[in-house]
Amino acid sequence: MPDPLVIIRGAMTAETSISWSGLVGAIAEVAATRSPAAEQALVDLLTFQGPLSLAGGYMPHSQSPEDMIRTAAVDALWQMSGEKYATVCRNVAAATPSPIVKRIVAARFPG
Repeated sequence: MPDPLVIIRGAMTAETSISWSGLVGAIAEVAATRSPAAEQALVDLLTFQGPLSLAGGYMPHSQSPEDMIRTAAVDALWQMSGEKYATVCRNVAAATPSPIVKRIVAARFPG
């Protein structure tokens, strides 16, 4: 399997298209590693401004793919490092119109 950090970084470029399931799997895999590089990749993904480079096929339809990925990144960062990225996550929640992202951030980082 390709390096999950490469998959995450690839989703933030126009050079390659990443499958939805591949990106979600990569987020879960880096969350399990609990390394500084994994944390940084998730922060970069969470704060990425622009459309993700996702291949066709299955896509979520309850919210945008970017918002689904943001909620996955928030959950992963919370599981990995607790309150360490609370400010970053709150800033993302404040900047998004997504009520789901706002709810997940408020649940994970109350206060």
